[in-house]
Amino acid sequence: MVDEAHVTTIALHPDYRGRGLGELLLTNLIDISYDIGAKWVTLEVRVSNYIAQNLYRKYGFREAGLRHRYYSDNQEDALIMWTEEINSPAYREQFQELKDLLKKKLGSF
Repeated sequence: MVDEAHVTTIALHPDYRGRGLGELLLTNLIDISYDIGAKWVTLEVRVSNYIAQNLYRKYGFREAGLRHRYYSDNQEDALIMWTEEINSPAYREQFQELKDLLKKKLGSF
């Protein structure tokens, strides 16, 4: 597992959702993945969390499986999601374009 980065938690207080801050956290985690030499990024997400799933898909994550009863609070299943190889030219280009758009959206946050 030395070539993968595993995101364990991204969370925001409900008052701050929908402002691009979760996306900012995700882009920073992907940047850290580059810094540590990872080739892929993986995470689990609640099957009911469509907003997060859409954000992850935007950044190239794809479903790779299911973890049954993964969440201890309510036994909800989790989707396992992985990126493609983040060092590929296509991924790097798309990631940079998305980061540039986010930077414009957030301004000088």
